[in-house]
Amino acid sequence: MESVLRERAPERVHRETTLRYSIRAGRRSDLGPLEWFGEHRHLRLVEAGSWAQVEAGTVLFLVAEVHGFPAGQLKIALVHEEDVKADGSRSGYFYGLRVFGPFRRLGIGTALIVRGEDLLRERGFARATIAVERENVEARELYERLRYEAIRERHKNWSYVDPDGRTRRVDVDEVLLRKEL
Repeated sequence: MESVLRERAPERVHRETTLRYSIRAGRRSDLGPLEWFGEHRHLRLVEAGSWAQVEAGTVLFLVAEVHGFPAGQLKIALVHEEDVKADGSRSGYFYGLRVFGPFRRLGIGTALIVRGEDLLRERGFARATIAVERENVEARELYERLRYEAIRERHKNWSYVDPDGRTRRVDVDEVLLRKEL
């Protein structure tokens, strides 16, 4: 016997809902759940290694939480090796922004960035920078909607070791965007 599933008429299934979430400081205990069921497992050692910067106060770590689930994250470097990104006094650098798939396009990424901007302002920073891969059109559109403007493009490569001991190489064309706060 074969079953056929039919879509309901769109007017019968259209619903709107409000997603409740909070943005809070990240905790070390968030690192495991932020792997999102293995999706970001390959970055486990990178994330654990960078936790020292959070503890030292040179990186701020924000988590968007939906009913106890860490649905998004943003890191904010107050100091960066490239002072055009973060110089410790006037410019901070947003990185590691990600939102778990089922929660994308619901305002969480925007809320994380806005909260990050507030934290930079509270510390006397005058601008925020963020980088995006040239091919990541959706992310760039988000940043531009939030009034970030491209200030440079360049090719970058770096590598890291994953939890299985393999070296992974990253080759990207990066666009750096800036916003005056």
